[in-house]
Amino acid sequence: MAKFVLLVTWFAMGQPPSSYTVDFTSAGSCNEAVEALKRAEARLGSEWSKSIGPQSLKPPTVVAVCAQR
Repeated sequence: MAKFVLLVTWFAMGQPPSSYTVDFTSAGSCNEAVEALKRAEARLGSEWSKSIGPQSLKPPTVVAVCAQR
């Protein structure tokens, strides 16, 4: 039985937010997923700045939160 839910929303300039949820049985595994999303956001930001350059466009960002059910 899922005891925790990961709530995720990605924000990208000019696009509607993209949200989803994932169920987890432990806080630890949910928090690991949050950290993986933060690493993905950082990697995407780095790739974005290399390919787009220093423009006013911002790379996609993520908000991820674990909540107990």
